[in-house]
Amino acid sequence: MTRNTLCLLLLLTVFGESWCQPAFLCYSCNSGWGACADSGLVNPSWVGTEPCPLSQRCFVRRDLDGFTYRGCADGFPGLASASLDENGCVSGPFQYTVDEWCMCNTTLCNAGGFDDMKAPSV
Repeated sequence: MTRNTLCLLLLLTVFGESWCQPAFLCYSCNSGWGACADSGLVNPSWVGTEPCPLSQRCFVRRDLDGFTYRGCADGFPGLASASLDENGCVSGPFQYTVDEWCMCNTTLCNAGGFDDMKAPSV
């Protein structure tokens, strides 16, 4: 075995397989900035991202003041309701003065607008 292979095996043993996997990320912005429009991100490369390791759920939310926010659900422990476990939207009002929450569970999935994120009808 080469030295690099031994080092990789040692890292996997010490840190586990998750160390080698890419981080789960969400876009993080608000509609006060033009690139973060209600209808979706104008250009995703202009918008910052944030890691979302715990819930691995991104959101787009509209507050009662009309602003739209995108980010990671980790900072909102009250979102653990069954209606927001996977993908889709629910209307409020809710805690945090939020009118509507839309959630998704793939990395960088919160680029779209509310219509894009609504779960398909069954």
